[in-house]
This record gives sequence, structure tokens and C-alpha cells, in this order.
Amino acid sequence: MNNFEKPKETVAGLSNRRNGKIDLLRFVFSVCIALMHFGTSVGDARLFPKAGLCVEFFFLVSGYLMAKHVAKIMDQPCERLGSESFSYVRKKFFSICPQIIIAFVIGFTVRHLISAVSPATFEKHILAGFVEFLNLKMFGFDLWSANGPTWYISAMLIIMLLIYPLLRKRFDLFCYVIAPLTGFFLLGFFEMTGTDLRTPMEAVGNTVLKGTLRGLMEICFGIMLYPLVTALSKIRFRVGVRCIFSVIEFLCYAFYFRCLQGTFDTGKTDTYCVIILITAVLLSFSQTGVFSVLFNNRLFSWLGKFSLSVYLGHRCWSLYIAAKMKNAGYTVQLLWFIILASVTALFIHFVSQYLRKNKQKIFSTLSGWCVRDA
Repeated sequence: MNNFEKPKETVAGLSNRRNGKIDLLRFVFSVCIALMHFGTSVGDARLFPKAGLCVEFFFLVSGYLMAKHVAKIMDQPCERLGSESFSYVRKKFFSICPQIIIAFVIGFTVRHLISAVSPATFEKHILAGFVEFLNLKMFGFDLWSANGPTWYISAMLIIMLLIYPLLRKRFDLFCYVIAPLTGFFLLGFFEMTGTDLRTPMEAVGNTVLKGTLRGLMEICFGIMLYPLVTALSKIRFRVGVRCIFSVIEFLCYAFYFRCLQGTFDTGKTDTYCVIILITAVLLSFSQTGVFSVLFNNRLFSWLGKFSLSVYLGHRCWSLYIAAKMKNAGYTVQLLWFIILASVTALFIHFVSQYLRKNKQKIFSTLSGWCVRDA
């Protein structure tokens, strides 16, 4: 038995139920990213110009949830570590595959409606799209992109495949030693070199993409949070202490959103913003705040599930509006962007739900078309 205690489902904040506060933040951060892309595309980034930092939240959550998954199966034997690791990442990919496919098709189509390209260029775009769909982008394939935000998914899957076998084999060591050391060494590297945490496709030292390093750093921080959340969730704090935690959590997110809005010079201060975000996410997952239970409802749960469609379905429209509505005012451009991005996100969400619900029937039909009976 590992020295790290297996979590009990009855512990507050560690049950199988979704965390409503985290779900709401997923949606809010996705909207911030969409507004940032709109602003940078039309040349008027007045809304959340530094929202590239929102992706740090997604990486943190991914790392925490991976650690939570491994903690639940610690007592189970692992005879085939490689296949189990691959299976975990494969399930992650296929759980979001419908959204990726639909968003890719829409993005590819809209991008080519913006401007015509030669047949040779179109063929290159198909090849680049194939690489993007396979989530190989963050290995260093900085090609044309049908849907730029998918870099996050690529980095997440790559880092998870790298980390999972180590986490599964040495859970306690990884949570308490390897994860925090890796995270803070990388954070210190970014601070020391004066490198901001945005521009994910920028190469660091001509060896690795910045977005991949960000993913490694933040996923390690997310894993580091797991034992801290477990410990906090087991303590029954008095109401006064829970009120203090709520104030601290609110102030941390308020500071972070001010960073996203560009209130502070988020160059080297990106690293300090990450530390603030880690603190806020720790409190959100542990649900120590006095109002935490109010966030656990169906609306916020749905928004959390809907957030990925928002994240994947907006980028092509910011580019389209910038190209086709140059002479329209900012308000008109923003209104059209909200309409088009919202309709696209809803389409992606509900079609992907239909595909998941009917996946057995769809697979059976496809098998019948492709495989002959013996």
C-alpha cells in the first residue's frame, strides 16, 4: 500500500460529482480567450488582451484530475504500464474527439472562405490539418493551422503520456517531490529568462515549443495540488475561517482577471500570476469557501461541459470578421462575432453529444460498410 492515503468518496471536494466552481471558471476562461482572439484579429484588443494566460488554468485542472484518477486505482496492480498509460490518454482524446472533428471541419472551411488559395497550397493545408488532427503540433510541427487553439489539447496529451507512467509507478514521490520541483524549476526558468507565458508556438532555445513547456509546468503544478486539496478537504473549518478562505480565493481570481485585462504589465509578472492562480485553484478544488456548495448546480455543470465547444469553435470567426468586415465598427464586429461563435459552439456541443449517445450504432454502421462478413 502506498504511503499516500487513498481518498474517500465521502470527503468534501473529492467526490465523483463535478466541481461547479471549476466548471464555471472553465466557461469564463474560454470566453476570455475567445474575446482576446477577436480583439487581436480586428486590431482592437480592449477585452482581455492577456487572456492567453487562461490556458494555465486548463493545464492545472488537467494535472489535478489525472492525479485524482491515479489515486483511485493505486491499489490495483499494473502489469502493463505502457498500455495503461496509452489507454488513459487515448480515452482522454476520444472523449473530446467529436468536438475536435466538428470544430476542425468548420475551421478548415471558414478559413478557406476568407481567401482563395492555389491547389498546391490547399494540399499543404490538408497535410497540415492531418498533423493538427492527430495532435502532433506541439512536438514542433508549426504548420498552417485550421484551428489554432488546439495547441493546448496537443500539449496536454503529449505531457500526460509522458507523465502518467511515472505518476502511476511512483505516485507519492511524484506528487510530493518530482511535480513541485519540475513546476518551480520551469517557472523559475521563465522568470529568469524574462520570457512571458504566452505565444505557445514560439521555440525556446530552438529546441522545444513554449506551449509544451507550459503544459509540463502547469500539469505538474496540478498534480502537486492533489495532496494539498486532499488534506484541506478533510478538515472541518469553522465558518469564520471558511469566510477568510472565500475572501482569499476571490482576491486571487480578481488579481488574475486584472492581469488578463492587461491592468498589470504581464511580462515577467506572468510567473507571479501563475502562483496566484495556483492558490486560487487549490481553494476552488478543496471547496473550503463558505459559498462553494452554491456553485454545484446543473447550470454550472453544463457550462463546464459547454466550455470546450466555446474554446474550439470561435477562432475561425475572429479571423473571418477581421477579413470580411474591416469597415464595420468595433461594436458591430463584436456583435457578429458573439452571434457566430455562440451558434458554432452550440452546434459543436449538441452534435458531439448526439455522436456520443449513438456511437455504438454509428460504429456498427461503419463496420458494416468497411468489413465483410466471414
